[in-house]
This record gives sequence, structure tokens and C-alpha cells, in this order.
Amino acid sequence: MKILQENPNNLTLQLRPWFTWIFSATFFLAGLSLAVFGGQVHTLKCRRDRSVCEASSASLLWSTQQTIPIANIQSAEIDILKDKKQNSYYQVLLLTDRKKIPVIVSTSDYETVEMWAKQIEVFLQKPHIKELVIQEDYRLEGYIVGGIFGSIFVLAGVMTLAIFGTVSTCTINKNLGKLTLHNRGLLNHSQTEYATQDILRVVVEKYRNNTKRFTYRVVLVMECGERVPFTLYFSSQLKEQQQIAEHISFFLGLKPAENLEIFHHPNTK
Repeated sequence: MKILQENPNNLTLQLRPWFTWIFSATFFLAGLSLAVFGGQVHTLKCRRDRSVCEASSASLLWSTQQTIPIANIQSAEIDILKDKKQNSYYQVLLLTDRKKIPVIVSTSDYETVEMWAKQIEVFLQKPHIKELVIQEDYRLEGYIVGGIFGSIFVLAGVMTLAIFGTVSTCTINKNLGKLTLHNRGLLNHSQTEYATQDILRVVVEKYRNNTKRFTYRVVLVMECGERVPFTLYFSSQLKEQQQIAEHISFFLGLKPAENLEIFHHPNTK
């Protein structure tokens, strides 16, 4: 809650859903990352005339490259990797006099990795072979899969922002005897006015969602029995909602004891 204005006759409170904005941005950026970084190409290129092998990986926005002198490469072997589910993946290692260098990308296709290792061995053993190029290009399928899942993440981020990312502002003018609720979001914009004399009390409404967790929002209870929500969404921040209700109640001269009572949403048991 942010107090934009406060004096004896005017009070303006604003609630900005920072957590929702950060959550939406995370989904949005994750979606863009999947779409952009999903496609990669991995290459091992060896040239006799330059006496080096270059192992590189590249995507749309980044690339890495490692240069290994051919004279330092002793042989090639296959490394076996295990994931958390004990599935096997294979990768070619270049054995040098100092270390083992992984090249190309790990894959579950053992026959393909075995073929790469044999091609490297043949190149090392036969000096008349001038060049060796091994390339695994995942760009097309990466962009397709990344684009699909990335779009889902981007859409989830936008929808979360559209539904729960509303900025709510409450303005009270005692001279005019009016309370104005202004909600502005990505897809919605509303403004309603109420006579302060018609407000019976300000309470916190409790709601239990599908995950059995409680969420809350401030509600204006009118003399006629109508319940006017301060925000268009429920929040998990009970303390913040209570502070808003207490601040409005104190400014309007309503009884604090009634304000601190938590009213159950009709769907809450």
C-alpha cells in the first residue's frame, strides 16, 4: 500500500501488485528465452592446414568456441551420462595430454555418438584426410518446440498481468463526501464513486481458493447491504489488506473493532 496523499480532508491510497508484475515478467521472459534459445547448432571442425580442431555451439543470440591443437588430441571416447531418472545419454570426449574435452552435444542416440567417435579416430589416424566436420543442428526443431512452449509461457504471463495486474487507487474527499475507486489494468479500466455517508464499515473478506489456501481483499460494506471490493482480485497478503481497511476506517471515523473482523466470502467454508 502506498499513501499518495493524506491531509484532514483528502486521502489517496494506491495498491500496486508488485508480486504479480514480477511473476508475469518471469513467465514472459521465460517464454521469450525458450523461443530464442531453443534452437542450437553444435559443430566440431578439424583442419589439417591449420592444425586445430574447433568445437563450437551457437544459438540465435550467443555462441561459444573452443580451439584444440590436433597434435594434442590422443583419441576419442564415449562418455555415458545419467539423468535423475537414470536415463542414459552419450557424449564424445576428446582425450588430450592434459584433460578430456566434451564436444558436440549429449544425446540418447548411442549409434550416432559411436559414429562420431569413429570419424574422429579415422581423422586422427589418417593424415591424408584434410578436414573433418561433424555437425548436429537442432535449430529447426528447437525453434518449433521453443516457439510453442515459449508462446504458452508468454501467454500465461500476459494473462496473469491482464487479470491480476490491476493498479487500484482509493481517493476520499471529505469536502465532497465521496469515495472514488479507480482500477486500471492491461485490459480493464473502471472508476466508481460512492457517498462516504453510505459506507457502513470497511472489512477484509476471506476466500479459500482451489488449493485450499486463503486469500483476502478489502470490501466496503454499504448501508444498503451491497459489498464493494477495493480490488478486482484477492491477495495472499492479509496484513496489507488489514492495513488498508484500517486506514480507510480511521480516516472515515468508522469503528476499528468492526474493521478488524474478517468476513467470509460466500464460497468459503
